[in-house]
Amino acid sequence: MTLDRPNPGEYSARERMLRVLRHEKTDRLPIVTTALSPFTWHVEFPVYQPVIEVAKKHCEFMAGFHIPNSLGLCDPEVLDMETVRTEEGTRKIRTTTLNTPKGPLTRVRIHDEEVGSWCDKKFFVENEDDLEKWLSLPYEPYRPELDGLDEFDRKVGDAGLPYLNGIRNALQRSVGMMSEEFRWVFCFTQPDRLRQMVETHQERLYGYVKHLLEQGAGPVIRWYAIEPFVEPVMPPSFVKEFIIPYDREIVQLIHDHGQHVIMHCHGRLNAQVEHICEIGVDGVDCVECPPQ
Repeated sequence: MTLDRPNPGEYSARERMLRVLRHEKTDRLPIVTTALSPFTWHVEFPVYQPVIEVAKKHCEFMAGFHIPNSLGLCDPEVLDMETVRTEEGTRKIRTTTLNTPKGPLTRVRIHDEEVGSWCDKKFFVENEDDLEKWLSLPYEPYRPELDGLDEFDRKVGDAGLPYLNGIRNALQRSVGMMSEEFRWVFCFTQPDRLRQMVETHQERLYGYVKHLLEQGAGPVIRWYAIEPFVEPVMPPSFVKEFIIPYDREIVQLIHDHGQHVIMHCHGRLNAQVEHICEIGVDGVDCVECPPQ
C-alpha cells in the first residue's frame, strides 16, 4: 500500500522503521500505533476508524500477522480437543474441552462486540488435579507453514512492516493455561517444579521459532514475555531468574537469522527496563506515560 501523506519525508514508512531497527540515521522518528493498522482486525470496529485515518496520514504501521499457534506448541493433530461456539446477545462464547490421559479439562473464552480482545472466563488449569491432567498430555512438535505471509507483506507495502504476532516465551507457555490465583501461588511455592516446566517449554520453543525463521518469519517478531509478571504481581528477581536467560537465547536466535524482536508489555516497566535490555530485544510496545 502507498499512502497519501502531507509530509512523506525522505524515506518510506517501511524504510524509516527498518533504519531505526538497524540503528541507522533517519529523517524523523517513526510514530507507530502499536499493532493497530488498516490491515488488521481493528478495521472491523468503528471506534478505531478515526485513529486509523489519522495514522494513515502521519504514522507508520506494525501490521500484525498472526502466526499459527497451538496448545503447548504441540501438533494439534495429536490432541483430543473440541470447541463449541455459542452466542448470548452480542457476546460470543467458546467452550473448549481438552481430553487428557488423566481426564478432561475445560476452558471458556468470551468476546464482547464492543471489545476487540477475547478473554478467559475459565482456565484449563485451576488446581493441582488440573495441572496433573495438563502435564499428562502427549507432545509432538508443531511445525506450521507461514501461509499468506508473502501476500500480507505485499499488501502492507511501503506503509510499514509485518509484525508477526503470537509468540509467547517459555514462562508464559508454562503457566499461561493456569487461572490467575493458582498461577501466582504455584510460582511462589513451587519454583523447582516451575523451572523444570520452563526448561521443557524452552526446548520446544527454540525448535518452533527456528522452524518459523527457516520459513521466512520476519522482519519483526512480537514477543510476549514480561507483562504478566511485572510489579505488583511478582518481584523483579522473578523475571531475572525465570525470563532473562531463556528469552535471551531465543532473541539471539532471531537476531542470528537477521530479524528483529519487539517485546509487548503493558504495566510498570521502570524496574524492568534493565531486564529488557539484558534480553536484547530491539524495542518495546506499548509506550505508556506515568503514572500508569
